[in-house]
Amino acid sequence: MKRRDVIARAVLAAASASLVAGAAREQLKVIAVFAPGVGRSVTKSVINEALQALGWAEGRNIQVQFFDLPGDTEAMRAVARAIQQRSPDVVLAGSSAALAAIRQEISSVPIVFVGVSDPVGQGFIASLAKPGGMITGFTNFEPSMGGNGCSFSKRSLLARFAARSSTTTTPRPTMISSYVACSRALATSACS
Repeated sequence: MKRRDVIARAVLAAASASLVAGAAREQLKVIAVFAPGVGRSVTKSVINEALQALGWAEGRNIQVQFFDLPGDTEAMRAVARAIQQRSPDVVLAGSSAALAAIRQEISSVPIVFVGVSDPVGQGFIASLAKPGGMITGFTNFEPSMGGNGCSFSKRSLLARFAARSSTTTTPRPTMISSYVACSRALATSACS
């Protein structure tokens, strides 16, 4: 075999190997998970098991990158910038704070939220039926739920009830106003 043939075959082998590797990289989708407590192994295993049930396998056709939600706003934005630099295919935001930070830093990547209270009231999406833009997801709170809780309390023979929520979350005023309006209508008293 001539030297030129050996070199040509080596070049073709290297080129085809890089094409195969490139194709594999193109098929590997990246999900960035940004949520409180995501560093716990239980959370990671639940997410990976759910993805496996849908046909996604870590390292074969998907890569899941986990980012724990820090305690202060500036640190959250720094993590959001780090996520953006990794160019994920989709971001999963696991709280209102995570979604707020991601939304400020990333505009070209689809964002799916879970555990976000009143996403319409916080201005993350236009409506639950048609969220618009690059953000969609699942909410765990809608303002009228406050009235439902008040009505349930009244039916449970409670003349007075307390509404407890975090003072740092944006939907608190809408929830409390819903409780108060309902309590007035049902002749009970609400305290927050």
